Amino acid sequence: MRRPCPIPVLPALALLLLPACWGGFDQGPILPGQGAIEGRFPEGADPERAWVAVVGEPTLVATVDSSGAFRIDGIDAGRVALAGVDGRGGAFYEASRRVWNGRVTRVEPQVVDDVEVGGEVRVPGAAHAPVTISVQEVPVLLGADGSFDIEHLPPLCMTFEFERTGYETATRRVCPAPGDTVRLEVSLDATEPEAAGLCAPCRSDGECETGLCALHEVEDVSEQVCARPCEDDAECPAGYECQKLGSGETRQACLPRRASCLALEDYLDSRVCQADEACGLPGADDGVCREGRCTVLCEDDSECPASTHCVIPGDGKGVCR
Repeated sequence: MRRPCPIPVLPALALLLLPACWGGFDQGPILPGQGAIEGRFPEGADPERAWVAVVGEPTLVATVDSSGAFRIDGIDAGRVALAGVDGRGGAFYEASRRVWNGRVTRVEPQVVDDVEVGGEVRVPGAAHAPVTISVQEVPVLLGADGSFDIEHLPPLCMTFEFERTGYETATRRVCPAPGDTVRLEVSLDATEPEAAGLCAPCRSDGECETGLCALHEVEDVSEQVCARPCEDDAECPAGYECQKLGSGETRQACLPRRASCLALEDYLDSRVCQADEACGLPGADDGVCREGRCTVLCEDDSECPASTHCVIPGDGKGVCR
């Protein structure tokens, strides 16, 4: 009979294999084409931290009792790799173990010292930034100071991914030897966020694919536009910055650094004009007409949309080109 899966406190690698685990030994008959593996850690185990798994198979994991005993059912016949930890500083890894059709294969783990992986993640321009670390696709908590430390891992090759919105995902692959303490120093590179869904006119949050309809004030006038919630400028596309939504508001959103959304739209659409008044938000003095096309005023490239630059002519009034 299949037993309910317990929820022990397992290290990150074991969590990958947890969703449909079969723990204990109250198992049903072995199905055709499948076999089982059972064994015991020679020095017992800490059942809160110990686990044994078929590497690369998310449903094939066993918890371990205090005597160190474990069993995994439902393994397709053939050769598999096994890994596990006893939760007391010991671990094992077998690159190839034969599973026989209709049989229970007995293993005697050759225990060696387990592995620890830790380090620091740096995110330029974002202090104490939230970063998701994944070991074999399982999220791991990152410390508030950018540090992480993962104990009780087996000595096998593992892939670590470091992700944060607005930054390139960093990948590190490590193949530690027994007893190793691996330190990783990772720095994330910023990507160019997309402006999709931003600046569309709106009346309520439900009209925006970003889920936020914000009041954007430019000079002494305002417009109501779709905006993207943010924590810092790195999450906003070129020409935008992370702004507070007004007095008394705690929320922040990506909004144009200088121009109104209407002025940016006129510029990106190459709207034909004859005078400045035809460009941008009336009364905001943010859109200007240059060479028969609308553009926006700027002081440097950071105020211009992606792939454009701030060109400052002889009169000193820069415009995005």
